[in-house]
Amino acid sequence: MGAANPPDDGNLGKEDIVYWEIASRYSCRLWRLAMRLCQGHDELARDLTQQTLANTARCEVSRDRGDIWPLFRRIMLNAHIDRGRLRGREQPLPDFEIESVQSGVADAMVLRTQIRQVLESLPTDQVQLLQLVYREGYSLEEVAVRLAVTPEAVKQRLKRARGRFKSTFEQQEEVT
Repeated sequence: MGAANPPDDGNLGKEDIVYWEIASRYSCRLWRLAMRLCQGHDELARDLTQQTLANTARCEVSRDRGDIWPLFRRIMLNAHIDRGRLRGREQPLPDFEIESVQSGVADAMVLRTQIRQVLESLPTDQVQLLQLVYREGYSLEEVAVRLAVTPEAVKQRLKRARGRFKSTFEQQEEVT
């Protein structure tokens, strides 16, 4: 996915040009987030990115607003949630036995509790790093700027954090 290109109809005003300059800076980052949200489905990610750019074009976006990544991110997350809700309405629910549904919900709750316990046992800097990368969707370079370290340092710290998370999670599973 390349940079966002403005419509080529010759009727762009100054505000439109400013918007497309800003949007082009964030299009690759939006694409990466969309790929994560759509679990690697290229077509869905492309549609989600396009919808996000169209929705943000309607907002008042200007250069003096500062970092507008949170706006782009929130609009994309909301669009993704809306799409999920629409898909849920369109498809009939499969016939499940109540016990299997309850078992799946219980398994998800146990997993969520295990993950929370593992995160609580990790050092706060590692938890912060994991959340920035996996929960917030920041790239390694963006995390490096945010933490005032080099991207290589972020890679090393992330590798250690993942390793520690994995080993702690596996130890916890052995106990239960």
